Amino acid sequence: MEKIRQTLSALRVHWPRILIACLVLALSFGAGMGVQAALERTEKEEEIQAALSNFSRQMKIFSNDVKRITREAEQAEAAGKPAEDPSENHVISSDLAFLRAKAVAIADMAELPGSCQYPNAKVYLASWEPALLGAGCADAEALTKIETICRPLWDAVTGLSCKDTMARLEENVTSRDYQDALDLLGIGDLIPTTTQGGT
Repeated sequence: MEKIRQTLSALRVHWPRILIACLVLALSFGAGMGVQAALERTEKEEEIQAALSNFSRQMKIFSNDVKRITREAEQAEAAGKPAEDPSENHVISSDLAFLRAKAVAIADMAELPGSCQYPNAKVYLASWEPALLGAGCADAEALTKIETICRPLWDAVTGLSCKDTMARLEENVTSRDYQDALDLLGIGDLIPTTTQGGT
């Protein structure tokens, strides 16, 4: 019994030190977790920025190919000849595969801190990713649809931070300039539009 009293007495004497030590440990653990979370966010942002940059470059190539195939399809139709099947064109299929591969990382941009400020851009990305992942290249019209649904994002890519890209994307999808893309995605009625796009 005496030993227990001595132990309790010692604890009463040293409890402030024990409490401080526990607080220091808790703060250190919390700070470590915060640093780890910040590093993970930075790595994710860098991954998305790289995907956006690559997407923009590849989208330009894809757009040029779409214009060429559309022109050739129109010429073939005028001449009464069958048009080229884009699905048999290795360049087109590989371009589309590349764009699909980048779509997953880009769509993660909507989950980064700060994205909640841009709800319409998030709605667009949530619809755009599955649409692009499921897109095919059966004919020139299908390719043109892919180009159209990507235009709001493609035009928003500026090499800025993900937050700034989301801000640009928000402006694009709420302008009337990209209504055709929103309609193709089936979200034309879900996103309130303004006249800030200039039309």
